[in-house]
Amino acid sequence: MASYTFLWNNDTWDQRAKSDDDAVDYIAGENKRPFSTFVKGDEVFVITVKKGNLYIGGRLVVGDGPVLKVEAEKLLGRTNIINKDLYFIAEKQAIDKFRAAKLVDLEVAKNLDLITSKGERKKPNLDKSGGIDRQAFRIPFQLTKASADKLRDYLDLPQNSEIQEESSGNVAAGSAGIQDDPEKKRITENYAVSKAKEYYLHQEFSVEEYGKPFDLLCQKKELVVHVEVKGSTGNADTVILTRNEVKDARENAWRSDLFIVRNILLQRNGDTWEPSGGEVFVLEGWAPNDEDLDPREFDYRVPKK
Repeated sequence: MASYTFLWNNDTWDQRAKSDDDAVDYIAGENKRPFSTFVKGDEVFVITVKKGNLYIGGRLVVGDGPVLKVEAEKLLGRTNIINKDLYFIAEKQAIDKFRAAKLVDLEVAKNLDLITSKGERKKPNLDKSGGIDRQAFRIPFQLTKASADKLRDYLDLPQNSEIQEESSGNVAAGSAGIQDDPEKKRITENYAVSKAKEYYLHQEFSVEEYGKPFDLLCQKKELVVHVEVKGSTGNADTVILTRNEVKDARENAWRSDLFIVRNILLQRNGDTWEPSGGEVFVLEGWAPNDEDLDPREFDYRVPKK
């Protein structure tokens, strides 16, 4: 699951505030990325900006979409919806109510971490008076986990530990769930490896794909580095390691690095998925400690009779 912002203009906001309909049961927008690439399970925070202040109206968990207006009307069971290119319909079990007056503290709003389409982090743009610029959220932005948590707090909604998130690239279930789509997993892992190769080549290492028990063999003069690479569409707070990966990382004959690309964006492109963005996190001179390892399974030697 990824978390996004979605801006309603002031007119739409005020109309909803006067309406008897208080359900955030659909969102609609232009057929442009990243809006058009939302997928089932993504959460979208509906917001607006008024006089430098950020308001949060509710959250939509994507259930169906993207669909055209005719299909949206069928799914919603009504025709009084706005006219846009694409529609996403809320998951029926998680429909939120609209809160027109829910103001986000200005300091919290200023310090939200937004993830651009290039995977870079940025803060919301400010206006001349130091408030939130009215165009700061003109396009949807993915949110970091910490920022999404803050917005859920304002809405009194469950935090990530209570929401199933999607991930891949050997990410442990406790951090984000395990990617069960082999095609997405392969694409995510390959993307992370390409990012790692680019990173070490930029530092003038020679780079060779190795495979097991580590992914990349990097050398620069006398320095030898074994790089273990993990890729995830989630936050990758924990990752899965094999016993051989741990053993190799603890050797003293070389330097071991853990290279993680997290919050990778997967966008549908025909019959496949196109990866983009992601946040790079590198642990140089990495040697996993026992206290940071949580065994998930054991080899059991069955006793002889």
